[in-house]
Amino acid sequence: MNKKKAIKIATASVLAASTFAAVAPFTTEAAVNLDAVVNNAVSVALQAHQAYTVPAKTGTLVDWHTVQSKVIVAKSTYSSAVATVNKLAGSKKAYYLGKLASAAKYISYAQGYITAIDTAQKLHLEANHLGASTTVDAANAAYVNFPADITSAQTKVTSITADTLTKNLIVKTFFGYPQSLTTIIPAVVAANTSLKAAEDALAKNDTTTAKTNLDAYTAQLKNFDASGSNIVKVVKAYQVTVQAKYDAATATAAVTSVSAVNGKQLLVKFNKAVDTTSAQLAGSYTLTGTTKTVSNATVQADGQSVLLTLSASVSNTTPETFGVTVNGVALKSDSSTTFPIFTSTVTVSDTTAPTVASVTSVTNGSTATSATVTFSEPVSSGYIIFDGGVTKYAVTAGSTTTTISGNGLALDSSKSHTIEVVNLKDGSGNATADASSSFTVTKDAVVPVISNVSAYNDNKILVTFSKKVPVDGNGNLADVNGTAIPTTNFAVKDETLTTLNSVASIKALASDTTGTQFVVDFGGNSTLYTNSNTRNLQLVVTGTGITDTLGNALTSVVKPVTLTKDTVAPSVTNVTVQKTNGLATSITLNYSEPVNATTAAVSIVNASGVLLPAVTGTIGADGKSIVVPVTGTGNVSVSVNPGFVTDTSVSLNPSAAYSTNVDLGTPAASVSKFDITATPVVSGKVITVTFPTAVKGGNSSDSATNLSNYTLGGKALPAGTTITLNPVNQPSAGTVAQTIATITLPAGSIAADTQAAVFTINAGIAGLDGSISNAVTKTLTINDNTAPVLQSARLVSTTGTSTVIELTYNEAMNQALVANNVLDELQFTDNGTVVGTAATAGTVSGYTNKVLVTLTTTGTVKTTDTITVKTIAATVADLVDNSLGANAETTGTTVTVQ
Repeated sequence: MNKKKAIKIATASVLAASTFAAVAPFTTEAAVNLDAVVNNAVSVALQAHQAYTVPAKTGTLVDWHTVQSKVIVAKSTYSSAVATVNKLAGSKKAYYLGKLASAAKYISYAQGYITAIDTAQKLHLEANHLGASTTVDAANAAYVNFPADITSAQTKVTSITADTLTKNLIVKTFFGYPQSLTTIIPAVVAANTSLKAAEDALAKNDTTTAKTNLDAYTAQLKNFDASGSNIVKVVKAYQVTVQAKYDAATATAAVTSVSAVNGKQLLVKFNKAVDTTSAQLAGSYTLTGTTKTVSNATVQADGQSVLLTLSASVSNTTPETFGVTVNGVALKSDSSTTFPIFTSTVTVSDTTAPTVASVTSVTNGSTATSATVTFSEPVSSGYIIFDGGVTKYAVTAGSTTTTISGNGLALDSSKSHTIEVVNLKDGSGNATADASSSFTVTKDAVVPVISNVSAYNDNKILVTFSKKVPVDGNGNLADVNGTAIPTTNFAVKDETLTTLNSVASIKALASDTTGTQFVVDFGGNSTLYTNSNTRNLQLVVTGTGITDTLGNALTSVVKPVTLTKDTVAPSVTNVTVQKTNGLATSITLNYSEPVNATTAAVSIVNASGVLLPAVTGTIGADGKSIVVPVTGTGNVSVSVNPGFVTDTSVSLNPSAAYSTNVDLGTPAASVSKFDITATPVVSGKVITVTFPTAVKGGNSSDSATNLSNYTLGGKALPAGTTITLNPVNQPSAGTVAQTIATITLPAGSIAADTQAAVFTINAGIAGLDGSISNAVTKTLTINDNTAPVLQSARLVSTTGTSTVIELTYNEAMNQALVANNVLDELQFTDNGTVVGTAATAGTVSGYTNKVLVTLTTTGTVKTTDTITVKTIAATVADLVDNSLGANAETTGTTVTVQ
C-alpha cells in the first residue's frame, strides 16, 4: 500500500444487506416473543462485529463509518431489548440479560474497531504531514511529539480490539510508515547537519572538513529512498548543491571554453571564480593568427566568465578563425595561484544585425530628460529618434548602451513613447535599416527612507536605505551631485539623548552590491561601555542633501539601535598555505572576525627544532586574516603569542595563543628547464620545430621524435606522421645536430585549411645536457594536404573536332583557370583509343567544384561513343584544389563521360 497516500478503506459488499430494524417497545406480555427480541438484538450486534471481522479475513479493512452505522442500529436494538426484558421477563430476566451480554460485547468490539481505525488514520495523516515537510527545521520541530504519538496510538489499537487478526491488519496497514519515520527523521536531521557543516567549511576553503562531513552524510542517509518522504528529497537536493560546491572547490582550476558572442566579443569561461584584477587585464588574453587584439576584459556576474571586447570587429563577409591564449588569470580564492595556460581556437562569424534590447527612462517628475538604450551587441553607427521627432541622437560607437541626457530630450512620464534607430550597424557590417521599440517612462517620486538600522559591530552602525543612494569617488555617502554628505548630518545620542563622539565617516559597505548600505563610524571608544555592556542609542539623521539617485529627498529621522559590547576574542579558524612550484611562499592565519594589523612576530620552528628568523605579517584584503611570508621546506611549527592580534571592537579583544603544524612543501629535484621560444615553421605538410638545445631522439617517452609528445588541434598527430632530427650542419653550416625536429604529416591527413590550429609540445622532452622542456602551445596555419578526386564527367556538346566535357570533383577547385592546357593532366579515350591534341580548361559559373574542358581532336567524337577521362601525373599542375596547399588532383582515377 502506498504509504504517501491516504489509506482507502473498502466497504465490503457482503455487508450491504439490510439489518434488522429495532424492535419497538411492547405494551402487553402476550404481544411479545422475548426469545425473538433477545435473539434479534444479539444478531444485530453480531452483524456490527462481523462488518469488519469478516472482510479482515481477506485482508480488507472496512471504513469505520460503515461499522458505525451498524453500531448505531445495534445499540438501539440492544437498548430496546434490555428495556423489554426488564419489563416483561419476570423470573427469566437474568436468563435473557445473560444472553444480551453477548450483544453488548459485540457492540463494544465494534466500537473499539471504530476508535482503533480513527486513531490509526490520524497517526498516518500526522506521519504524511511530517514526511512532506519542506524544511529540516520544520520536520525536526514536528517530530518532537511524534514517537509518543505512535506509542499512544499503538496502546489504543492493542487495547480496544479483541480480534487479533483485525488488530494485526490495522498495525500492518497504518503503522509501517510512521514507524519508519522514527529512523528517517533523526537520520535526516543528522545528515542535514553534516551538509551544513560541509557548506560552512567550503565557505572557509576548508575542503578537508567538507569532505569529512560529506562522507558522514552518505553514511547517515544511504539507506533511505528519496521516494519514502519529501523531507528525504529535500536533504538529497541539498546534498547535490553542496556536492557541486565541493566538486568546484576541489576541481583543478581550468579554462573551460572560449566562444564568440558576436563579431566583436568573446566569452571566456572558467571552472572557478576568477580574481577580478588579473581577469580584467587585457594583457591576460593573447590572440594569434589575426591582427586584432583584446581591448577590454570584463568579469561577468557569475564571477567565472570574462567578456572580451576585440579591438575591431570581424567582417560579416569573412569569418575568422584565430587562436586565443589565456595566461595570468588568478583564482579569486587564492590570487597567488593562476589558472594553467590555455590555448584554443575560435571561429567568429557574425551575420546577425543588431537590435534594440531595451529602453529605460526614469524621472521623479512629469518629464524625463534622459533615456538609456541597450542594444543586443556593440554597435558602430546609427541615429536614435524619439516619438518621430526631428532630433537625431548618435549611438555610442563600440558600446552596447547609449545614454542620452539633456540635448532637448523631454519625455512625458504620463505617456507611452516610441524609439526608432535608423541605419543601426554593428562593427561587422550587419545593418538594421529601422529598429523600433516602444517604452514608457518610469516615474519614481518615492522618497528614500532608512529601512533598517543595526549594529555593524560594537562601535559602528549599519544603515540600510530603502533605495540606492549616491556615493562620491571615495565611497562616502553623497548628494545627487556626487558631493559627500557632511558627517554632521548624522549624530549618535545616548540614553539621555546626549550626543556621543562626532561621526567620523559614512562609508558604503564594501560587500554591498545594492548601493543601499552604509557604515556609520561614530568613533566609539572604551568609555562607551563603562557602565553597561548594552547601550540603547539613537541615530539622528538630518535629511538635508540626502537623496536617491533621482534627487528624491530623505526626511529627517531618528532610529533606535542597540549595541552590545564585544567580549569575544578573535580565534583562528584555519591556516592556508600559498605555494609556488610546490614550495610555500606565505601562510595565512584566518580569523573568525575582522582584526587589526599587527607588528607582532610569528614564531616558526623547523623540523629540526631550529627557531627560524622572526617574521611579521600583513593584514589580508578580507580584513580577517594575517598573511605571513615564509621560506623553507618540510613540516614546521607555527605559533603566535597571546594578543598577536586584536579585533576591531571597542575593547580590542586580544587573540589567544595559537600553534599548529604547517607543511611548507618539499622542493622538486633540481632539473634545468628550457623553453621552446621559436615559433614552429609550416611548409606544406611539414612542421619544423627548433629547440634551443640538442634534444634526445628515439622511442622513449622523453624523445623529441616521439609522436605522443605533440598534439595538433587538440588531437594526436595523424597516423603515418614521421619525425626526424637534423644531422650536424643541416640545414645550414654551423647548425647543431638534433636541434631541429622535422614533422611530416601524411598526405590526406588535413582536409581543410586551418588559420589557427593549436599545436602543443608537451613538457618533458629531454635535452642531451640533462635539461627538460617546458610545455608550449602555439597556433599555426596548417594547409589542406588532401588531394581532390575526380568524381564524374558529363558530355556538354560535340561539334566537329571540338568536344566540351564538364568534370565534377569532390571539393572546390582553384578558379584561376583561363584556357589552361590540361592535356598533360587528363587522358581522354574514345572507344578505347587515346584522343586529343589539346585540352583547355575553364570554370563553370556558380559551381566551384566543376571544371569545363574543351577537348580538341583530329577526328569527330560522336555522342554515341564511349568516352573516358583518366587523371594522370603532370609536371606543372593546373587542376588543383582551392586550398592554400593547392593540392593537385588524385592521379589514376578513371570516369566514363555520361
